[in-house]
Amino acid sequence: MATSAPPTPTGKPKKRKIADAAAAPAAAAPVPGAKKAKAAAPSSAKKAPPVAAPSNSKAKSPAPSSGSKNAKSPAIAAAVSRLSEEQVSKAVAALYKHLEGSKTSLLDDEGGSTMHLQIALNKMPKGRDQTLSRKQHKPHILALPHPARTLGECDAVLFTKDPQREYKDKLAAAQVERVKVIGIDKLRKKYVEYEAKRNLCSGHDVFLSDDRVLPLLPKLIGKSFFKKSKQPAAVDLTRKNVREALRQAVEGTRFLPPSGTLVSVLVGYSGQPQAHLVANVLAVVKQAVPKLKGDWDVVRALYLKSAESVALPLYQRPSGSKE
Repeated sequence: MATSAPPTPTGKPKKRKIADAAAAPAAAAPVPGAKKAKAAAPSSAKKAPPVAAPSNSKAKSPAPSSGSKNAKSPAIAAAVSRLSEEQVSKAVAALYKHLEGSKTSLLDDEGGSTMHLQIALNKMPKGRDQTLSRKQHKPHILALPHPARTLGECDAVLFTKDPQREYKDKLAAAQVERVKVIGIDKLRKKYVEYEAKRNLCSGHDVFLSDDRVLPLLPKLIGKSFFKKSKQPAAVDLTRKNVREALRQAVEGTRFLPPSGTLVSVLVGYSGQPQAHLVANVLAVVKQAVPKLKGDWDVVRALYLKSAESVALPLYQRPSGSKE
């Protein structure tokens, strides 16, 4: 039995290795019990790692951090509420002053220069082809408290399915005036040349489209419409009240689900009173942000700009918030 005594010191280094693997103060306590465990069977020494149970309690400590994420969402919401009328008014006044001092006149275009709200996202959204249905590809109509155009007081074009005569009669029955109806077949035959497309774009204030033919239009009408922020707004011509559907499209603004990290929404024109533009900006922010996948959590910044100016910041994401 005297020969069996030497193995015990060789087992002690093993205890040190286990102690090294765990925390030093935690390993000091189980040393007496570990001798009995080794005397019984070496395999029981492997059960010593349950001493790492305190480490599990340490692992549970990150759990509050998950709560901290939820705790930050009210902070972000509070920061968003700082997008006050006063703050937007300062940006609008600065843009108007810039346009007055620039070579471009406020009345170059009827109604003035276009004014856009830009929504910068903190990350690239997933491809719209993968995440959105065909119906969701179509732009949403956002209501404006002070529209620059009203139905019956501006010249509008409505692109429809064929035959176009059916929709001409429908608008006449609804007593809709100053809306020109163009069927897809006529659009393909009469408006092929670039000059014809440009004249069509410059000769009318607003463009609308039957939502069933809207995906066909980008190739048929060209880039001029998009450069001048005159891309057609979708209209559901199957609604009973066609006049109301047209009114909402003419007097509202378009919001297209983003395919990149920047979304631009037309909020008005520089020819409008400043107070009207401020109200439009606040209304568009309230309607557009909830339509983003992630709501305010994906918004990095908000800007306001005209076609000739730099973008003025309206809101910046809090620096301490996680994306």
